[in-house]
Amino acid sequence: MNGDGKIELEEFISSYKKVYPAMDPSKVVKDATVFFNNVDLDKNGCIDFGEWCAATINKRTLLNE
Repeated sequence: MNGDGKIELEEFISSYKKVYPAMDPSKVVKDATVFFNNVDLDKNGCIDFGEWCAATINKRTLLNE
């Protein structure tokens, strides 16, 4: 959102709220935080491009290709 090429937790939560507008706000924060913490592999407080790719790639499809 701020153009630095990385996703910070607050940015992720904000985007998650847009994707799931009907979800209870406290559940959005909880779910987004759990997802974020699982994807932030180096635990530096942001998700970089490599971490995002690793989290979203379908490994089964990749292996079949």
